[in-house]
Amino acid sequence: MKRKFLLLIALVAMICVALVSCAPKPKKIYNMEYKEAHAYDELTEIGVAKGRVLIELKDSIAVFGNSGPVVSMPTVVVNVSTGKTLYEVDSTTGKDYSVSLYEPPMADGAVFLVKSVVNVFGSVTPTYELTLYDGEGDAIASYTGERNIEPTLVNNLVVFNNKAFKIDGNNASLAFERSPLASPIPECDYISDKYNYVINKSNVQVYDDKYEPVASYNAPSSATSFWCNIMNDGNVLIQYTIQQSDDARSYDILLEGKKYKLESLILKVKKDKVKSVNLKHIVIDVENGIVNKEYSSVYTKPDNVAEIYEIEDRCVDFNNPRTVWLKKNGRVKKYLDENIISQKGALELVADNRLVATNKQGQSFLLNEKGESLGELTGAIKADALHEGYIIFDEKIYTYDLKLKLDLNKEGYSLVGSADSYALLLKQISTGIGAKYEYYLYSAKTGLKRLELSPYDTVHEVADNYFVISSGIGTYKYFNSIGELIKSGGEAYSTRQIGDDVMLFSAGGSYYRFK
Repeated sequence: MKRKFLLLIALVAMICVALVSCAPKPKKIYNMEYKEAHAYDELTEIGVAKGRVLIELKDSIAVFGNSGPVVSMPTVVVNVSTGKTLYEVDSTTGKDYSVSLYEPPMADGAVFLVKSVVNVFGSVTPTYELTLYDGEGDAIASYTGERNIEPTLVNNLVVFNNKAFKIDGNNASLAFERSPLASPIPECDYISDKYNYVINKSNVQVYDDKYEPVASYNAPSSATSFWCNIMNDGNVLIQYTIQQSDDARSYDILLEGKKYKLESLILKVKKDKVKSVNLKHIVIDVENGIVNKEYSSVYTKPDNVAEIYEIEDRCVDFNNPRTVWLKKNGRVKKYLDENIISQKGALELVADNRLVATNKQGQSFLLNEKGESLGELTGAIKADALHEGYIIFDEKIYTYDLKLKLDLNKEGYSLVGSADSYALLLKQISTGIGAKYEYYLYSAKTGLKRLELSPYDTVHEVADNYFVISSGIGTYKYFNSIGELIKSGGEAYSTRQIGDDVMLFSAGGSYYRFK
């Protein structure tokens, strides 16, 4: 659920190694105000004949095929999230078919390629028939010829037969066509709707939406360190140091007896020009809507969240990085709350306009959109306490304004398990022989809700969007994330794959999904 946004750059690495700040994508973004989420209400069988086995699954596309060499069953491709059969191999043609799934590394969604080999009588070279399909089962490109080509995956694109298709969920659309002689599309560190960025140890290259170069900057060979960050307007903040002579009078940093000049530049991408800017700090890492696409839609205030090392009296305090809001020109717009001035490389976006910051003493604080501390959450991160619309720590349930909703110990509840959107609680209502217990569910949507369960029911499984109760011998009840009964029966379904929106189960040779 959680990951640290800002990276701490070590003192030795700063001078000896050219550095680039590249923040990986967050795994999940949580809603501050609870927004209606899909609650599963049915467990239904997928239209896959018994005997087929799951061969491959990427995103929501699954390939089912033969369970053994004796069984002759055509391969089928199914969109598990919709239950729709996308493709079924026609086994009556006598052709050799193969189905392959492709999922670009920076895209949500996948496509699949169906390949058949035709041996033309009298020809030693076979003919290949290739068709590329999207996650809706629509053919988006095809090829017939003697080349055995395969799609190329790069960024959010699938390149097939000199055409680049953009993947967005189950849909794929033609982004642009490429010359067979064109250079390969570069693997980018960041992609956006307008520009795409490649950052190396001493340079940055910017491409347009068709991956044609539009701007670049190379640091001089004399640069001893290099920092490069994408700002939320699409321009690039570039910084590097150059060592000066021992008798130099003009320098910015004195480190271990060596003098360094700090150069700070803004690369204006549209004009492919750089502009010098005077900064009294080194920018280590910047977070905004370009480097994390979810960031701009969730964290509305500030423009650029950054971690910096300040320069005072030509000295850099590498033990006390500070987290700030930056203006587009790299200058400081606002400092965070004084409680967390000294960062330890831990700043985490956890909800709409909410961050958790941890200082070098190990204290964690919940911050609002102004960078002000709402209260201390020390230890909450390790306890996996942050959920959709609620927080559990210190045996208490809070809102994201740190308003107490439920004191578990005081009210006699014990925590059975928790998931992204709900928590299961058990309360003992009588003691002694024949003690009675009651199950409760807590979520930001339902509040505290009693579940109509037997005292003899036990929790079998807790997942993000459902939970399973074992009721007696061989009887199981499936509930959704708001405590509604989905299915009751004598089978415990075997979970084959759990994704953000995909639940794939198998039982008795059949496959099921939640919907």
